[in-house]
Amino acid sequence: MGGMKTKERVVINVKSLPRARREALRAEAWAAFQNGESPSALARRLHIRVRLAFSWKKQVPSTPEEIPTAATEARRGPPPATGAALTAQQLRKLDRTVADKDPEQLKFPFALWSSKAVVSYIQRTFGVTICRRTARRYLWKLGYTYQCPTRRAFEQNLVDVATWKTVTYPGIRLMAHAAGGVVLWGDEAAVQTRTTKARGYGKRGQPPLLQVPSSYGLRTNYISAAGNRGDFHFMTFKNGMNVATLQEFFRRLMHDEPRPIYLILDNLRVHHATHIRDWLAEASVARHLKLFFLPPYSPELNPDELVHRTVKARVAEEVLPETIHAQQAQVLGILEELKRSPETVARLFNHPLARYASRAM
Repeated sequence: MGGMKTKERVVINVKSLPRARREALRAEAWAAFQNGESPSALARRLHIRVRLAFSWKKQVPSTPEEIPTAATEARRGPPPATGAALTAQQLRKLDRTVADKDPEQLKFPFALWSSKAVVSYIQRTFGVTICRRTARRYLWKLGYTYQCPTRRAFEQNLVDVATWKTVTYPGIRLMAHAAGGVVLWGDEAAVQTRTTKARGYGKRGQPPLLQVPSSYGLRTNYISAAGNRGDFHFMTFKNGMNVATLQEFFRRLMHDEPRPIYLILDNLRVHHATHIRDWLAEASVARHLKLFFLPPYSPELNPDELVHRTVKARVAEEVLPETIHAQQAQVLGILEELKRSPETVARLFNHPLARYASRAM
C-alpha cells in the first residue's frame, strides 16, 4: 500500500516582485506578527520562505503606526552621482553653457556643441579629464540629443526678421482680410533623384542597398504656393526659372483663385525682374495679384519650404524612378495628392518655423 503524496508548497520569489508589492507584503507580515501570528504560519499563508518570515519577525516596528514608514524601501545602490567626474553644481553650469552659448563664443574651435567640444570645455573649465563617451552620457542626461542644425545665413538681419513677424506680415494679413483675399507663400524647388536622402533599416554594420540611376540629369522643377487654410497651387516646368515661367505660373494662379491674392516670395532675382514689376502694375493684374517679399536670407520664414520637405520625404520613401518621365509622374502625383488634401497643407503651418503664419484668415 503506497503512501499518500504531499502537495508541494508554492513559494513566491519576493525579490522578483514589484517594489510596491514587496512593501505591502512586509507591512502585512508585521501587522500579523503584532497580532500574534507565528513566522511559520505566516510563511504558509503568504507563500513565502520561512527564513524570510523569521527575518521579518526581527524587524517588526514597535508600534502599528510605524509600519507604513518602516515598510517603505530605501533606494538601493550608492547615492546619486557617487563617483561621477562632475559635481551637481558643475553639471548645472555645463547645462547653462550648452544652452546659452556657442563653442565659438568661448574661443573653442568648434561651430556646434559636440562630445569633443564638451570634453574640451570640461577640461578647461573644471580641470577634469573625461572621454567622449562620458561627455555624450552627460549630454543625454541633461536632455540633449545629436541633431542636424537649423542653418542661418551670416547676412541675415535679425531685426528685419523680427519686424517681418510682428509688423510686416500681420499688416499683409489684415490687408488681405479687408479685401476678402487670400495670403499665399510661394517658392521654387527641384527634385533630384541622385541627391534624394533615402533611409531604411538594415542589420547593424550592414546598410541596406539602394539602386540609383547613373545619370545626374533626373531633375524635376516645380513652383508652388501654399496657404494656411490648406490652399495649394503648383506648376512643373523645364529648365531654370525665368520671367516667362514665373509669369505663366501667376496667370494660372489668378485663373484658379478668384479671390485677390497676396503672394509672399523670397528674393530670387527673377521675382524682382522689371518685366514682372511692370506686368503686375497693369490694372487688371494689380486688382488680383500683389507681391510681397520676405527679408533677405530668410528661407525659414517661408512655410512653402515645408511643402518641399514633404515632397522630397515622400520621394525618398518610394521606389526611385529610372527615367525623367517616371520621376516627373512621381512628383506630379505627390503634388496632386497634396492639392486634394488641404488639411495636410494646413497642418504644415503648425511647424515651429511656420507657426507665426498659422493664423487663418
